[in-house]
Parts: sequence; C-alpha cells; structure tokens
Amino acid sequence: MNVLYFAWLRERVGLPSEAVETEAGTVAELVAELRARDDRYALAFSDMRAVRVAVD
Repeated sequence: MNVLYFAWLRERVGLPSEAVETEAGTVAELVAELRARDDRYALAFSDMRAVRVAVD
C-alpha cells in the first residue's frame, strides 16, 4: 500500500510517502500499526481529529 503524507503530517513523519506492507483492513488499523512503529508516527497520529484520509 502506498501512503502519502501532506503538510504538517509530512513534516512530523519526515517522509512525503512510503510503501507500507500491512494486513490492516481499515484506516484505524493502519494508523494503529503506524503509531506502533516509533515516536514520530505516534506524535503525528496522536490527534486524528486533525487528520484527513482518502482511500483510492
């Protein structure tokens, strides 16, 4: 799965995009996997009210 990051989320994660191998079936499951990776992801996804997601 290709994940694209924009604006402040890109700055916090430190990447414009990345290929992610995941078994996640929902956005919430993917976010949980990303948060568990390391502190920068945990910080970036700490307030999901500020994050918008599009699935294509």
